[in-house]
Amino acid sequence: MPVFNSMFLFLRRVIGSVLMVFICCNCYAQDIAWMSGVWKGTGIVPGSLYSTDYVRTLYIDKVAGNRFMGKLVSEVKDGKGTRQDIAFTGLYENSGLKFNYGQVLYTKEPPYGQWWDCRACNSTSVIRISADTILLTLTNINCGQTCDGETKYYKLLSGFDAAVQKKITGAFGDKEVSKDINAILKNDTAKTVVPPVIDTINQLARTNTVIATYKVFSPEIKIMLFDNGEIDTDIVSVYHNGNKIIDKKILGTTPIVYTITASADKRTHEFILVAENLGNIPPNTAFMRIISGDDHYELFAKTNLQENATIKIEYAGK
Repeated sequence: MPVFNSMFLFLRRVIGSVLMVFICCNCYAQDIAWMSGVWKGTGIVPGSLYSTDYVRTLYIDKVAGNRFMGKLVSEVKDGKGTRQDIAFTGLYENSGLKFNYGQVLYTKEPPYGQWWDCRACNSTSVIRISADTILLTLTNINCGQTCDGETKYYKLLSGFDAAVQKKITGAFGDKEVSKDINAILKNDTAKTVVPPVIDTINQLARTNTVIATYKVFSPEIKIMLFDNGEIDTDIVSVYHNGNKIIDKKILGTTPIVYTITASADKRTHEFILVAENLGNIPPNTAFMRIISGDDHYELFAKTNLQENATIKIEYAGK
């Protein structure tokens, strides 16, 4: 009888331990269940030979314990269907993610050049909360100019129930995003401040893409700038005929307004929109409204640290 009791107690302890391990593993798996699903993002690779901007999507379809797997889809919006799909597995630990990229599932090469193989690069990851969004930032460094860069992915907190939202915000930060422009400028641009003349030369030396050309008949031309979509601390400057008229202003729901007066001897007016940063969700995007008498124009502008957006206005009045 004592032997039976001892065996019973031993088995109960073993079964209890196994159950505890099973329960803890399930709890840990539930902790990162929020990772599964679709993460949309934008990648910037400054040294890329074909395109510096990429649309990237993470499809995480399996989560088990602290591991996950899925595929990464990278696309170039060139109208040519340029795309590459890569399988990955990953590990979540210490509030960070480690990705291991594997088989290339699909490739459509660009019209010239090719997809560079960056699968062996080590990425650093940062997860944080900005407003109602979970942001996942992956950064490649020391992996060559065609691979080094940054991709920011996001998911909306509204896609989760209240309990999961609380757990995520508790782990990765407060839901409120800073609206203090001085703090934003200090964090994002203070380290790269250079003398104004050099700054102007550097910014205007970027690729200047003409996105719109308008003709107006009233001499008064009003430019209004807003953030396009979610307020994500995009900061811009604007040049008018080579002179900076708006300096490092944050885009928001309240417009940044500037008015110029055209005349018979000053008919051509070129506005260059320059990105001072990429915001929390790159690229830097703006909604622009132009008002001149009865003429009203609206357009969207996308800029980054290599490309400006140019709008040309021709005064056709007397």
